[in-house]
Amino acid sequence: MAKENRAVSLGVVSLVVIAIILIAGFGVFVSTILNTTSTTGSITTSTSNATATVTSATITAAQQNQTQSSSGLELRLSVNATSITSGQSILIVVSEYNTLMTPNNISVAHIWSVNGLTLGSCPTEFVQPFGVAVFQGLYSTLNVSQASPLGIFPITACPEYVRLVTGYIFQPQSVVAAVLPGGSLTNGTPMVANLTVSREYGTPTQSQVLSPGVYTVVVGDEWGALLILHFTVFT
Repeated sequence: MAKENRAVSLGVVSLVVIAIILIAGFGVFVSTILNTTSTTGSITTSTSNATATVTSATITAAQQNQTQSSSGLELRLSVNATSITSGQSILIVVSEYNTLMTPNNISVAHIWSVNGLTLGSCPTEFVQPFGVAVFQGLYSTLNVSQASPLGIFPITACPEYVRLVTGYIFQPQSVVAAVLPGGSLTNGTPMVANLTVSREYGTPTQSQVLSPGVYTVVVGDEWGALLILHFTVFT
């Protein structure tokens, strides 16, 4: 009888050790995806037909600011927080910076890595060569093109006109650029956008706060640069 009890005890210990290894392995997996160093627990998200528990991760300070250079231009992205409470807002700042010490005359290319990037309800109203999208879920550059962006801007009627843009002349080491045709360096436009996101819009009269979960912020520009950050919404 003593030998049987000992065998049962060893079996329980083995199961506990295996469970600990599995949990630790899953934590490393999530941390690797987000390029983080620690996790902060779990949150529960609900859909119409299921409830799923998602392990959230802490995003390091280095992930709050990202850049990618192309043709002398540097696309920059930052967020003011890596986690917010449902109903609060997150500030997304994006800019295009000329790293050259001379003016940079560059033509538009329309090489967008992800579709649906914009700066507002009416894409034709903006001359900046970049756009933003927010996705619910954890995505990377490998699979974000397969996801559908959230409606983070109110739905409004847009003007029919389309501003013709053929290129930009950036001032030296600056985010200020003249929009071609018809622009000049003396009346350049800051290639900077500050977006405050707190809600998802479905119709012109209906919107809802961002539900608890992990979100992916994607920024891309005319020349194919693509940046991604993540933030978490808690209850």
